[in-house]
Amino acid sequence: MTKNLYMPSVLEAIYPNVAAWDAAMARVQAKTEGFKAEFEDVVCESPAKLWEVLRQFERILIEVESVFVYGQLGFDLNPDSDESAQRFARAEENSLYVEELTSFLLDELLQIDMAQFDAFTAEQPELVRYRPFLLRVNHAWTHGGAPELRSALAALDSVGQHFEESAKTLLLRELKFVPVEHPDNGTVTLTWSNYRTLLSDPDRAFRQRVAQSFLGGLHQHVETLSSLYHGYVKKEQQAANLRGFTSSFEAAMHRDQVEGELYDHLLEVARKHAPAFQASLELRRQRRGEAGDALRWYDLFAPLAPAVSRTYTLKDAEQVLTAALQPLGPEYVQYVRESFTHIVPDAPMPTVYTTNVYARRPVVLMNYRNTVDSLLTLAHELGHALHLRLANRRQPFFAAEASVIPSEIAALTNEWLVLLHLLDMATDEEERSYLTTLAVEKFQTAFFRQALLAEFERHVHDQIEEGAFLTAPLLGELYSTLLATYYGEEFAAAEAADDWVRVTNLYECFTTYTAPIASCIAVTLASSLHQEGGLPLADRYLQMLAKGNSLPPADLLQIIGVDLMQGDYYKQALEAYKSLF
Repeated sequence: MTKNLYMPSVLEAIYPNVAAWDAAMARVQAKTEGFKAEFEDVVCESPAKLWEVLRQFERILIEVESVFVYGQLGFDLNPDSDESAQRFARAEENSLYVEELTSFLLDELLQIDMAQFDAFTAEQPELVRYRPFLLRVNHAWTHGGAPELRSALAALDSVGQHFEESAKTLLLRELKFVPVEHPDNGTVTLTWSNYRTLLSDPDRAFRQRVAQSFLGGLHQHVETLSSLYHGYVKKEQQAANLRGFTSSFEAAMHRDQVEGELYDHLLEVARKHAPAFQASLELRRQRRGEAGDALRWYDLFAPLAPAVSRTYTLKDAEQVLTAALQPLGPEYVQYVRESFTHIVPDAPMPTVYTTNVYARRPVVLMNYRNTVDSLLTLAHELGHALHLRLANRRQPFFAAEASVIPSEIAALTNEWLVLLHLLDMATDEEERSYLTTLAVEKFQTAFFRQALLAEFERHVHDQIEEGAFLTAPLLGELYSTLLATYYGEEFAAAEAADDWVRVTNLYECFTTYTAPIASCIAVTLASSLHQEGGLPLADRYLQMLAKGNSLPPADLLQIIGVDLMQGDYYKQALEAYKSLF
């Protein structure tokens, strides 16, 4: 079990030991069995009955979440342990068991409309806390809500998740790379945890060897990974068709409560401004000092400016973050301080995420390396953590989970506030130059790179709709064509044709589009907060975070004056980006 610097164990913050976890699992299963026996067929019998049903269901799900996160954390902190793997599998099975036993609830909730629910609320005012949940249930199942269809969809999803799990197991645990020779450090073993660092080495010949090893490792399994991705996309298409959607794209936009035009507008903006991206890449090629040679995949990771020697311990990080995030107000800054007792800084790579158990503090898992990049990653994850904490404090369980776009805004706004603070504090031109190039690269990765992936994903799903099979050559050609479109003719796109396989987010159907949108909003928001010193924008921003997912994303963003469909944030963010170089 991994220990962090501040607390005996993040697992013990959920359950004191495995025996207590086992007892909790048995307890929640017994409660669920009793819940089904008591309430099936009478859920909407009266306002009082509905309130009691939802109250007990909420408590069951809170316990299910605790059981699941305990199993997940135990596995992610010790992935080589068979016992941890078995506990995680049991946690997943427990979630499925509870979902199966409580499926009757959804059937019965779909029998009442919101007008009837509001009438019930007039008699039983406590029901108002569950209104956002009922709204989401009604929205989610306006397509394919019949019980027998939902059962088929659940079975399809249960089988289909193995495509994602198999791909991630192959990529993250089984894939091996050929060792490479470093001119000063001898033979270097290439892993998922160090390949990005190795690709930032100033020695171009060494970077080339790293790239050959890494891309060569991916290429060895590209046919298998292409087949797994085909299976995943096909599953998403079948699920969408069963629910009456015309495509998996339409189903995903319905899921996210946004219009498809939002996605299309993003791709239009990204293509329109790709020349600015290409201009920055041309500067990179020219500064490399090798005229006539194309820009290679392994050149993209080398810093444009020399890295500064400054390091940031976790203690330093706490000081930087509390200073940089001052515009968000004293409550937010205090939460940041408190969050440092809930960080696992030595989590096995490539584990980086923030987990959450309702009514408990979120936990950040990462591999902190005392670098600026680690500092920014920590700022990002604490953005997620503080978003969850604010929502947990202000919202009931069903409304506390963060929507995707606001969640990414919360994380990226933190990153940009820290970057702007570091630029203000830079003591010399060398440090300022390094931070500026870092800001350029951060934006390019979040906006142009993710927009490219969003377009790739759209084309892939279209290919399946047209009856194609996703072979490695087809996917490689599609990906390299988009690389040439976004990165320009001076980029050796064909060499990186297999690079798409390392993007595990492609197994989260149509979520890549959220990062570019959130990035532009975050840049605009952070710039305003940094310049204005916080109020009153900070108050509105924290209000938005505290709303959780009690409102659709577009309505949440209206709180901070952002019209999601209008897209003014693109113009402001891209102007800020172009001013950096």
